[in-house]
Amino acid sequence: MVLLTSNSIQEARVYLNRAVQLDPTNVAVFYHLSEAGRKAGDLDAAKREMEEFLKLKAEKERLRRSFNDLSLQGTGHATEGQEGQAPPKANPQGAAAPQ
Repeated sequence: MVLLTSNSIQEARVYLNRAVQLDPTNVAVFYHLSEAGRKAGDLDAAKREMEEFLKLKAEKERLRRSFNDLSLQGTGHATEGQEGQAPPKANPQGAAAPQ
């Protein structure tokens, strides 16, 4: 962030807070808000924004893993918890039979 490195911390915080309003799930914005708060000496805000950053980052990773698991199910690859299981049996029409 150019404004964070050019000592325009307060201006950066204004723009970053506007970015949060536009996209409250943008992980990077909360990281930069935390840095801006730290540089401005507002440690309470820096801590609050870092906590939000970590919470959103963890949620994003959880969603990414879930999506990857779903994607792998469609390819026939084993997903977490399915290693060592036999593939589903096919019935004469070619569809998987219930197990």
